[in-house]
Amino acid sequence: MALNDDRIASLEAQLAAHRRSTRIVLAFSVLATTVPFLVGGSASQQTVKAEKFEVTRAGKTVAIVGSDEEGGLIEVYNNDGKSVGRFQIGLEDQGQMVFYNAAGKMSLGILGTDAGDGALNIYNSEGARIVWLTATDKGSGSASTFNKDGKRSTWLSSDSNGNGVFSVHDSAGEDAAVLYSGTNNHAILDMYNKGGKLVTALGSNSTQMGFAHFYNSTGSESVWVGANDGGGGQIDIHSATGAKVGWLAADTNGRGQFAVTNLDGKEAGLISGGVTGGFITLRNPDGTVRWSAP
Repeated sequence: MALNDDRIASLEAQLAAHRRSTRIVLAFSVLATTVPFLVGGSASQQTVKAEKFEVTRAGKTVAIVGSDEEGGLIEVYNNDGKSVGRFQIGLEDQGQMVFYNAAGKMSLGILGTDAGDGALNIYNSEGARIVWLTATDKGSGSASTFNKDGKRSTWLSSDSNGNGVFSVHDSAGEDAAVLYSGTNNHAILDMYNKGGKLVTALGSNSTQMGFAHFYNSTGSESVWVGANDGGGGQIDIHSATGAKVGWLAADTNGRGQFAVTNLDGKEAGLISGGVTGGFITLRNPDGTVRWSAP
């Protein structure tokens, strides 16, 4: 009996090996006949042509390689069947890569602009853009942030001369303050009211001396504070229309002066410190002295 059992076990092993060999040969035969068909009839072409390819897992689509009206696209899905990433052709035939959060809202976008520049957009959980990185039409880098309502809140870039610019904006996206570098390597800070009118400007001038401009609600200059040509301090007072009507300053000799002007800007009266004491001068409209003391 033992001899018969051994012979039966040997025959079963040979039969199992034969079945495995048959399956392997059959599989290769199928590949040999189907692959050339898929690649256009010739294995040497190495090209697979189809309208769309889908990758599935557990019966769910997890990736698609296909096309839309703009051109080719690749899309990736999570296990819930929601799109989480898409690479496609955007506007003006620019490449575009988009990522989505679990709620299906756009979270990140990388694309080319219609000017041929690259851009990166970051979105919040609700799909609203909050950060934008790109190049300006001057070829410089630019970074913007946005509030939850999609209004610009800050902007960092450079002007056509390569000088840095930084601006902050109100809740409506309007300029509130702009800090920039002037043409003579000096910094300037401009501040605006709700109506978009410039109300304050701080900085340094071309001679590297500090100044401050203050404007009324209509945008006309009302007060100027700074250093004069003699290196002393000076305050200029202007009318509602912006005309200079008086000033307080230190002259080139370090003496204090206070002057008022006519409507045409010409000096009308002056109080000044002298070598031996103060003096007062009043002038006619033509500039000649009307009265002076001592």
